[in-house]
Amino acid sequence: MRHRTVPRLVLLLAASLLPVIGGSMSASADWLTYHADLARSGADPSVPAMTNAITQRWAYPGLDGSAYAEPLVYGRMVIAATENNSVYAIDAGTGNLLWSKNYGRPVPNSQLPCGNVDPVGITSTPVIDAATGTLFAVGFMWDGSNSASIHYQLEAINLNNAGAELWHRTIAPTDPTYVFDPMIEGQRSALSLANGTVYIPFGGRYGDCNSSIANYRSWTVGSATSGTGSLLSFPLPTPNGGGGTWASSGSAMDPSNNLYIATGNTFCSGGCAYDYGESVLKLSSSLSLLDHFAPSDWASLNASDTDLASVGPTLLGNNLLFQVGKAGAGYLLSTTNLGGSNHETPLFSGQVCNATADAAFGGVAYSAPYLYVPCSDHLEALLVTTGATPSFTCDCVWRVLRPELHLYLLDVRSGHNPHRELISRSTLAAALITPGNPSASCCDSDAAACAAPSPRSGESAPG
Repeated sequence: MRHRTVPRLVLLLAASLLPVIGGSMSASADWLTYHADLARSGADPSVPAMTNAITQRWAYPGLDGSAYAEPLVYGRMVIAATENNSVYAIDAGTGNLLWSKNYGRPVPNSQLPCGNVDPVGITSTPVIDAATGTLFAVGFMWDGSNSASIHYQLEAINLNNAGAELWHRTIAPTDPTYVFDPMIEGQRSALSLANGTVYIPFGGRYGDCNSSIANYRSWTVGSATSGTGSLLSFPLPTPNGGGGTWASSGSAMDPSNNLYIATGNTFCSGGCAYDYGESVLKLSSSLSLLDHFAPSDWASLNASDTDLASVGPTLLGNNLLFQVGKAGAGYLLSTTNLGGSNHETPLFSGQVCNATADAAFGGVAYSAPYLYVPCSDHLEALLVTTGATPSFTCDCVWRVLRPELHLYLLDVRSGHNPHRELISRSTLAAALITPGNPSASCCDSDAAACAAPSPRSGESAPG
């Protein structure tokens, strides 16, 4: 599970998060979770079509630390979370600060056996319960002097009362076989919320360190939104350890509240039996293992640290799931039978990215019939067929320059004639998009998908 290092993330609020049309903020659906929905589509169909005009609407430069979490939207609030364990609510129309609050002392990297985020606080994208106005965020905290106090903490935050803390609880799952050690477990992947449960994925840290009491592994943990009761947990059932779930997009969830997670390489040194690394796993809402898929070359991927989990799963509808990883190969899977009778047979697969190592990181976006894949050197647009014989073709290639951060509007059919706006690395920014002809729109009215593909992930990689 080798992560890719990426510079500090600009908190870019792209147009499908906050459409600002013709100089005034339009009425738009809230953006309550990573990529808008539990399928992780990254698409907001309520946004008007867009043409080629982008201007910066506002910028808020006052964040107290690095922000790797995707901004969320609740009513007129833009919510940002930082590695200082702080949460900010910014007025979506003006960019003015509404309130901010700190929830605990972050952990310096010097206190940890590995990692390259410093300090470590809220790294993953939180999730919002719109019915109660509650933000759920996981912070990494300590008392400032005693390393034994280092722990993960789930915060329930009242967005309608200036960020007042409703409750908090320590996230320390227990299991008869495996030990959860917060020193070596990274919480990079986005949270999910369904049916009164917040789901929290874990993987390792940059450097793949272990401890004297445990090897890191993928854990998925569930907490009731009330903050009471026992934690649910699913530790990856491998005797070898590893197999982290660490992509920024986290798990996808279907309408039955089943979760789909991706795992990276385990510590199998070769010649061992399949142990759920390099896989897509289907879990029930109570976190029981229901099904799994692994590519037929899983053993080779495992041995070379070519994680399938560098990008999270995305649901496309019609019982289809898309997965891509470091090898750059894409897979269409059936959510009703992930890998066939041998658990290794996708409905369709093909090479998506040019590279075959460190090829893709973060989360994809989907606005039918186009799927947008964040390859490490470009944004790839796939034309997806979701009928009786699912497939995809590489429809066009959109290049995204690095290390500068730009917001792009691109023709959905060709990727040609981009307009771009350079965004500062240290601000929360909103974009002003001019509406226009849908036939020339970006991502069929989904600007975030094509304008700002998820940066490469892992604890070290903002996105």
